[in-house]
Amino acid sequence: MSLPKITQPLFDIEIPSTGKTANFRQFLVKEEKILFVAQQTRSRKEIAKAIKQVINNCCVDDKFNVESLTVADIEYVFVQLRGISVNNIVELQFVDEDDNKTYKFEIDVADIKITKPKKKPSNDIKIANSVGIILEYPSFSVIEHYQDGMDDYDLLIMYLRKSIKSIYDEHDVYDPKTYSDEQLDEFIENFSPKVFEKIKTFFNSAPKMEYVIEYKNSLGKEKKIALTTLEDFFTLL
Repeated sequence: MSLPKITQPLFDIEIPSTGKTANFRQFLVKEEKILFVAQQTRSRKEIAKAIKQVINNCCVDDKFNVESLTVADIEYVFVQLRGISVNNIVELQFVDEDDNKTYKFEIDVADIKITKPKKKPSNDIKIANSVGIILEYPSFSVIEHYQDGMDDYDLLIMYLRKSIKSIYDEHDVYDPKTYSDEQLDEFIENFSPKVFEKIKTFFNSAPKMEYVIEYKNSLGKEKKIALTTLEDFFTLL
């Protein structure tokens, strides 16, 4: 006699970048094992892969493509899945920099919002004369290219390299996927500081999670803590 089948309830979760919903089941012991094994490596790359795999496993929509999701999409969906699967309440604690005391908070993941700019900056960045690039928000997969020891400059170059959708001039449109990382890095390193500021403005406008904790410390000072990334909510990355 075969063992009984366990039917899992399904939930709709909104994908922030599209506003559409996808159908998910809660993650199970096998998904928790994937996360646990990745956490033991202490590797951002392996943990990112595990998070993506868990989301992909739990989605039951045929048209769902985890590879196309932005950083905000993956982070938000994972937080909501965690709430559905484990506990809607996340317990956090922070040391106040003024009184050096530890404060504990409980957050309901259902209250976490996605913030988007009122006016999205142009993704068409002019480099020089008739040369320009078309940018897209980096997908979560870009974290898989992270290497230990990368400084802020290396990270920015890597994010930019992976976020260029196309390059153009007056003669043609060029697909960055057909060029090596070295060729793209050489191209990027010839950008002016003003161009880099426009690129940073575009990246900073990417949708992101946001939850603001407000409290008063022992000195009577009103404080705010803004949580905007997966790392702020869980010790995962």
